[in-house]
Amino acid sequence: MRKSLPLVVFLVLAAVSLFSPAVWAQVASPGTGVQPIDEWPRDIEVDNAIVTIYQPQLDRWGDVTVDYRAAVSVQSPKTAEPVFGAVWVTGRYDVDRDARTVRILDIKVPRVKLDGASEGNKKKLASLLETEIPTWDLVYDLDLVIPYLKLVEEQTREADGFNDRPPRVLVRHEPSVLIFVDGTPRLEKVENAPFERVSNTPYVMVKYEGTFWLATDKDWYSARNIEGPWRLQNVLPDPLKQLDKQLKEEQKKQQVQQEAAGDTGEQVPSKPAETRIPKVVVSLVPAELIFIDGKPQLKPLGETGLSEVSNTDSDVLYDNGAKQWYVLLSGRWFTSPDLDRGPWTHVASDELPAGFANIPKGSEVGYLRASVAGTEEAQEAVLEQVIPNTAAVRRDAPAPEVTYDGQPKFEPIEKTKMVYAVNTSSAVVYAAGRYYLCDQGVWYDSASPTGPWTVSITIPAEISQIPPSCPIYNVTYVKIYDTTPEVVYVGYTPGYTESFVHHGCVVYGTGHYYRPWWGPHHYYPRPVTYGFHVRWNPWYGWSFGFSFGTGPFHFTIGHGPWGGWAGFGGWFGPGFFRPYPGFAMRAGWRAGYRHGYWHGRLDGRRPRPTPYARNNIYRSQANRARIAQGAGTRTARQPRTARGKPNNIYTDRNGNVYRRTRDGSWEQRNRGSWQKTTRPAVPGRPSGSTARPSARPSTGPPTPGRQPRSLESDYRARQRGNQRIQSRPPSYSRSHSRAPRASRGGFGRRR
Repeated sequence: MRKSLPLVVFLVLAAVSLFSPAVWAQVASPGTGVQPIDEWPRDIEVDNAIVTIYQPQLDRWGDVTVDYRAAVSVQSPKTAEPVFGAVWVTGRYDVDRDARTVRILDIKVPRVKLDGASEGNKKKLASLLETEIPTWDLVYDLDLVIPYLKLVEEQTREADGFNDRPPRVLVRHEPSVLIFVDGTPRLEKVENAPFERVSNTPYVMVKYEGTFWLATDKDWYSARNIEGPWRLQNVLPDPLKQLDKQLKEEQKKQQVQQEAAGDTGEQVPSKPAETRIPKVVVSLVPAELIFIDGKPQLKPLGETGLSEVSNTDSDVLYDNGAKQWYVLLSGRWFTSPDLDRGPWTHVASDELPAGFANIPKGSEVGYLRASVAGTEEAQEAVLEQVIPNTAAVRRDAPAPEVTYDGQPKFEPIEKTKMVYAVNTSSAVVYAAGRYYLCDQGVWYDSASPTGPWTVSITIPAEISQIPPSCPIYNVTYVKIYDTTPEVVYVGYTPGYTESFVHHGCVVYGTGHYYRPWWGPHHYYPRPVTYGFHVRWNPWYGWSFGFSFGTGPFHFTIGHGPWGGWAGFGGWFGPGFFRPYPGFAMRAGWRAGYRHGYWHGRLDGRRPRPTPYARNNIYRSQANRARIAQGAGTRTARQPRTARGKPNNIYTDRNGNVYRRTRDGSWEQRNRGSWQKTTRPAVPGRPSGSTARPSARPSTGPPTPGRQPRSLESDYRARQRGNQRIQSRPPSYSRSHSRAPRASRGGFGRRR
């Protein structure tokens, strides 16, 4: 018995070391030639024995903590058969959605089960591990976790109170782009310049001597009336030439920065250069423009009864039987009997015709399945909304500066006793007798609306009741998890960045139109849902663009040369979508969607989608001084791929070990041998079901030879996770977003 304890120690140390950075690098790096599905199980040699670790199984996913278990086996020269067992681990998780990693910190080992170890020895082992393991850097692949979330008791937050009325839908059959101006043009004087800028649009637009001017990356349009007609101009008035020069210099500077960062896009098959000059369509209300290149060309979608419109970069389908058109805008479906004239009505994603769920996965519009409730793609997109970005914020972190347009002005929040500040771009709410500020995913509080602000250690529960009709609704998705004398553990789920769950699918924005602030000195825009060709992409989140962008130039969104343009940044909420200065939005390029959901084309290169979900706010410049940086990590014992051993071993919640055979049947490990189960595997729950199996352990061990109901679901989750890794776009890389290994970030060890 004394010899068995060191073996168990090595066994469990090996089990948790599978989360080490080197293993993560092999599992998660596309293009290395390593097939992630072959990375499991893993072997470690200890004291003349081989320890095999099988892929962990998730038991619970809480707000900030996680429980999992893993099957293990030990083979030594003294034993003819390996000894099987299980280990349970619980810890605090730190998620980086950019790098698609989960770090397990503050580890505890509540239970170990292995033949030949006494209860006393197992308790000693658990104590040893709780001391040793927290010093390690334990990393797990996020795409292996997501399918398991279906099996645990974590409930996604289904939003209600959204506005599902359609925006203004503009269909054009000649190259056209939509320029959104938030109501009547708001003109602001530009210092030391004879023209005014239109501040209530994110595009570079000015007014000079009664004429509006709109910048592209190469040329300018002009119009006497804000709503057109707009015409391309080859000659600029002298006062605008200096502005044009400054914009182009800013654009070159950003191109140099992109090239230095290696973000130059991916070579794609060349297409004939587009020479047509697009029409400019300006809308003063929320709208979406759909460009169809001539008469709609319908391409049948298998046996669905649907056809896709193949000559557009928008998402347009036709129901051949019902004679109805469908368009997908910001994750929402709208239908009309007349494509050009409407009217359009909303169709909930869980009420679409049956054919939508049968859209072929391999078709050019297979990505639309993510917007059809009940499909595997939609379920996994919804599950991603549960996963937060997390961080540890210094309690003495510097506070942001809140600027008001005059004296602070507050208005009531509907159906609550709270009020919020309206004459500022900051999210300030008065609740429970104190002022609270949410900035860059961090909460602050103060006795005064003007500060001084300190990092909050808690927030009133009533803040979670802010309704979607309020423009700061998104702050309800920012949480405070825990505190220590030095740090506050915080996190935000994608709702903070305007990504919500609605009718069983992911949508962008609440659909509400929020009145901007028009003050004597400043204009503060609010988050918008429509007007920027927003669409979902499973690897990069939401991307933005135009309806036509393969032309000879692109329209410029920019800071401008005066240190800020149009209050830029507020258009998508605080800190959500902050492209680099001079950023040019680009339209979709359909041929890229099938293999990477790309959104744009420029000069024969396929640019990465517009940064959005892959912008971890806790890595922003504003948060750099706020986030607590942990100590460096040491290298853990490294397992190797277990060659010749299939990754087919599982453990139930009681530590009983099973394997799935090639014919789909199950065998249980019992008394040193495998025995057929007497009950066939139970299929997983049907597609679209909202019920979730319990993650709590059963009250007693299963009857010998009987297979627990959860194992088939565990098997499917394991298979799906490996499929997700293998299906990543060819050029998908985390190298540009992954945090340095020397910094723990997030939830580090308490000191």
